[in-house]
Amino acid sequence: MNIFLRSVSIAAIGGLSLAACGLTDVSADDLRDKLVEDGIPEDTADCIVERLEAELSDDDFQTVAKADVGDEVDPELDQQAEDIINECVASTI
Repeated sequence: MNIFLRSVSIAAIGGLSLAACGLTDVSADDLRDKLVEDGIPEDTADCIVERLEAELSDDDFQTVAKADVGDEVDPELDQQAEDIINECVASTI
C-alpha cells in the first residue's frame, strides 16, 4: 500500500471513535462528519459509512463507530471494518 493510502486508512480507522463511554448511538451522518473533519475526503467517507452500514449489523456498526484506537474489538469485526476502509480508500483516490 502506498504512503497516501496508508495515511488515509490510518486516519479513517482512528477517526471512527465518536461516543464517549458508549452512552449514545452514533448515526451514519455523525460518523461521516467525523471522518471528513479528520481529513478523510468526502467521497471516501461516504463509501466507508455506506459500506459499514450495509455490511455490519446495527450493533457491530455501533461497536466500530465507538471504538477508540487500542480498544479490544472482536478480531473478525476489526478485520472486516479495516477491509472496508482500505477498499474505500483504494477505490476513491
